[in-house]
Amino acid sequence: MNLNLKNEFILDAVTAPLRDERLSSKENGLGELHSAYILVIGPESGLRSYVEECLKAVSNEKDLHLTIGISDMNGSGRVVRCESCGHKRGTEVVRPPKDTDLWNIRYSHVIITGYSNAAFPKRERLSEELNDIIGRVAAMKPAKAVFLSDNRVYKRSDDNILLSEHERLDKEGGNTAGILERYVVRKLRKEAGISLAVLRPAPVIGPETGIRNTITELAEAVSKEKTIKLPYSPKCTSFIYINDLLNAVMYALAVKGVHGVFNVASGNSDIRNVEEVIAGLRRAFPEKCKLCISGAEKNNPYKDMITMSSDKLALAGFKPKVDFDDAMELYTAYLIRKESGIDPDGRNFRFSKDYNGKLERVHEILMQQILVVDEICKRNNIKYFLGGGTLLGAIRHHGFIPWDDDVDIMMLREDYDRFLSVLDRELPEGIFVQLPDTEKLNHQPFLKLRIDDTKFSTEFTSKFPKMHNGIFIDILAQDATAPSAAGRKLHIFETRIIRSMVFNKWGGTRISYGRSRAVNGLVNAGKDILPMKLLERNMFRTFRKYQGRKTGYLYDSMGRNLGRGEFPAEYLDKVIYTDFEGYKLPVPERYDEYLTWLYGDYMKEVPVSERHISHSIVWMDFGKYLD
Repeated sequence: MNLNLKNEFILDAVTAPLRDERLSSKENGLGELHSAYILVIGPESGLRSYVEECLKAVSNEKDLHLTIGISDMNGSGRVVRCESCGHKRGTEVVRPPKDTDLWNIRYSHVIITGYSNAAFPKRERLSEELNDIIGRVAAMKPAKAVFLSDNRVYKRSDDNILLSEHERLDKEGGNTAGILERYVVRKLRKEAGISLAVLRPAPVIGPETGIRNTITELAEAVSKEKTIKLPYSPKCTSFIYINDLLNAVMYALAVKGVHGVFNVASGNSDIRNVEEVIAGLRRAFPEKCKLCISGAEKNNPYKDMITMSSDKLALAGFKPKVDFDDAMELYTAYLIRKESGIDPDGRNFRFSKDYNGKLERVHEILMQQILVVDEICKRNNIKYFLGGGTLLGAIRHHGFIPWDDDVDIMMLREDYDRFLSVLDRELPEGIFVQLPDTEKLNHQPFLKLRIDDTKFSTEFTSKFPKMHNGIFIDILAQDATAPSAAGRKLHIFETRIIRSMVFNKWGGTRISYGRSRAVNGLVNAGKDILPMKLLERNMFRTFRKYQGRKTGYLYDSMGRNLGRGEFPAEYLDKVIYTDFEGYKLPVPERYDEYLTWLYGDYMKEVPVSERHISHSIVWMDFGKYLD
C-alpha cells in the first residue's frame, strides 16, 4: 500500500518521531540507528506502510543511511537503501523482490507489524507463516526486535479498570492474539535470547491505517453525515493515534533498555465512552454529526472498547502527544476532506475548538485593522510590509495562516517614526495607540493598535487587567545594526540584555541569560535597582544606536526574531504587492530571501497535529464586533 505523503495528515504521522524530543536527542535516540539494517515484517497494510515510510523519513532527515527490508508474512519483499544528505530527501534504491536478496542481509533490527489490530488468517495458514518467519528472525539474531501485538490479548469486561500488562490476559485456546504473542516471545526472547519489545496498541485511530474499530466507525459516519442511533454504554475506551504509535515503535527500536511488554495507549485520564465521543464530534463538526444516543443496553455492545494503563511505557520515558479530542478531529477532518474533495491534502486544516469557533471572526476584524493601516500609509507615503507570520501567510496561503491569530506589520525606522507622528490625526475613533508613553502599565517596546471595547488578553497581559487588552495588531520597526560582524554581535547582545531587563521587571520575574552566574547576577541587580523609565530609555536608545547610518544590515530590534540576528538591509529595499484575503498588500520584493532567513524552508507546512493558535488567549470578548 502506497501512502500519499503529499497529504498533510499522513505526512504529520510519518514525521512524528522527528518531533519527539527524546528520540531527537543526541544520546540514546534515533542516532543509535545510524547505518542500521532494519527488517519490517507484516502483511501489506497501512500500518506496515506507515512504519516503512517513517523509517525512510527518519533516515533522510537524520542522515542515518538506513537499509530497510520489507517482507510480507511469506518472506517475499524488497530492500530499500536510503542515501540521504542533510534535510534533502534521500535517494531510494529499490532492489527486485527476490527472496534471496531480502534474506541474505544480516539485519540488526526487526519490526514485526504482523496482524496487529487486523483480522487474522485461518489458524493453519497463520501457523505456517509464523513457523517460517519467526524461525528466520530467530536464526539471524538481530540486536533488537519489536513486535506489534494488540489489545485483543485481554479479556473483555464491562468495567473501566485500566488494565496493566499482566492483568486479565485471555489465555483461552481461542484467543489468537494471545497465542501469537506468546509464541513470538518464546521463540525470540526465551529461546533465541533476542532483546524484544512487545507493544500492545489500544484501538488505533488514524488515516489510511486500514484499522477499523468502534471509534473509527463513528468518525466515518460523521464524514458521510449518516443518521445513526446508538445504544448508551458506560464502557470507556483508551486509544492511540497513529502519530504516537509510530513514536512508540521508534522508541522501542532505538532507545536502549526498552524491552519487555508494554501497553501503548493514551494517557490514563484520556478515555471516553460512546456518548462522550459523540459529544466531542458534535462540538467539532456540528453540521455533520448526526449521531445520537437512544436508550441503553445492559451488556456492553462495543466489544472492541478497552481501557488500558500506559504507566509502564510512561516510566520508560514515553509520552503520547495527541489527545483524544485532537485525534478524533484530525481523523474525521481527514475523512471529510477525502469524501468531499475540498482541501483534500489538509493544507488549510485547523482545530475547531480554538477561540471557541471565533477564529474566522478574529481574522475579519484584524483584516479591517490592516486596511486602516494601509490607508493611512498610502495617504502619507509611508512604506510598510507585512511581517512575520502575516507575511508567511501572504506568500503561502494568500491570506492569514488558517491557525494564526495575530497580525505583524514591519516598517523601516524612519517610516515607523513618521507613522507614529500622523496617528493622532489619521487614526479613526475606536482604536487605541498602545505604547509605553500612552499607557503606564504597558512596557512592550513596539506599537500595538488595540480596538476599544474588546478583550483579547494573553496569559501574560491578563496579569494587568486595568491595561487596555483589546484585539490588536503589532507594528514593529526594523532598525539598523552595526556594519561589522563583531559590532553586530555586540549590538544584538546589548539589545537582548536590555529587553530582558525591561520585560522581567514588568513581569516580576528573574532573568536567566545563559550559564554565566556573574552576568545573570549583574543584570538582575540592575533590573531590580534601576527604575523602569530609565531602563526603557536605555532600551530605545539601544535600538537607535545606528539610526541614520547605512550599515547594510537590519535587525528585528523590537520583535521575537531578535534571536535570528541580522539580515541584509537590501531585503527591505523595495515593495511588491501580493494577494491577501482578496486585497493587494505590500511585501518585500525579496521575500524569498527574507523568509528563508526567518524560517528556513518556509513553504513547509506546520504539522496538522500542532496547528493550534499561537497565543494563549485567556480572556476574549468581541463586544459589538462579534456580529
